[in-house]
Amino acid sequence: MDLPLAATTPEFRVQRMKTILQILAAAWLGTATLSAQILVEVTFDSESYLPNEPMIAKIRVSNNSGQPITFGQDDHWLALEVEGENHRLVNQVATLPVLGEFSLQSSENGTKKIDLAPVYELAKPGRYYVTATVHVTGWKDAFASKTKWVDVSSGVRVFETTFGMPAATGTGAPEVRKFVLHQANHKQMVLYARLTDETESKTYNVLALGSLLSFSKPEPQLDRWNNMHVLFQFNARAFNYCVVTPEGFLLKRETWEYTDSRPILKVSEDGHINISGGVKKSRNTDLPPPDINAQIAAVEAEAAAAPPLNAKTNKP
Repeated sequence: MDLPLAATTPEFRVQRMKTILQILAAAWLGTATLSAQILVEVTFDSESYLPNEPMIAKIRVSNNSGQPITFGQDDHWLALEVEGENHRLVNQVATLPVLGEFSLQSSENGTKKIDLAPVYELAKPGRYYVTATVHVTGWKDAFASKTKWVDVSSGVRVFETTFGMPAATGTGAPEVRKFVLHQANHKQMVLYARLTDETESKTYNVLALGSLLSFSKPEPQLDRWNNMHVLFQFNARAFNYCVVTPEGFLLKRETWEYTDSRPILKVSEDGHINISGGVKKSRNTDLPPPDINAQIAAVEAEAAAAPPLNAKTNKP
């Protein structure tokens, strides 16, 4: 009687399957253990941004290797892959600023912050996907993060105006620039100020001015120096007041509340714009900060109380 081949017995097939599973499990465990040595995570403060708004990617690196590791010694230790529609790679227009040495002891983590807006072409509205990969000097393997998505949305344009900037040389025709206000719903309604050239082909800056009520109508006005003053309501009895310079800097941010009257913008005879009505409330989001405002007020009060100087002796 012929004996059945050992390779075809049920017991052999079961044992072979167990062996294969053990090999696969060991290989997976080895890969998982290796990947767990360095953990990489990408996060953003918001899920949505305006075109050309600073988009700060936070790359968090955790060292679980059991030994200290130094990063940032060259420009190859960190790579980003940014994909757009249909997961096509987004064009990179500038060098990724990753240099900057730092060391992590075992069980420590550190975060590298990178503004993606000037590095990649992210002006087109849509969804983008960001993956970070970390390389350790002298190590064969690289460590990749999970892919993180982020949206770019143009929002709703609620105001625009053009103005002239004196030529840099002091002579010739002035440069024409444009202020644009957008409101965008990023989990809450946010008001943005954007400064561009006349055709909006070049963006100088995008600033998030603050949250606002959905029914709030921002009140923008330019003073004689082309600073844009904006007053807008962010809750039932409170308003934000912001001033943006023609260079695109946020010069002032204050909070005003209803009293017997509503705060409004008022232009003085000399061209200055100030708030009339309501009452100013100090907050830690103020610009300049409340402590600096207090110091300025103290210096001004001291100067006002000091006796006048003698024009000849320059002494009191």
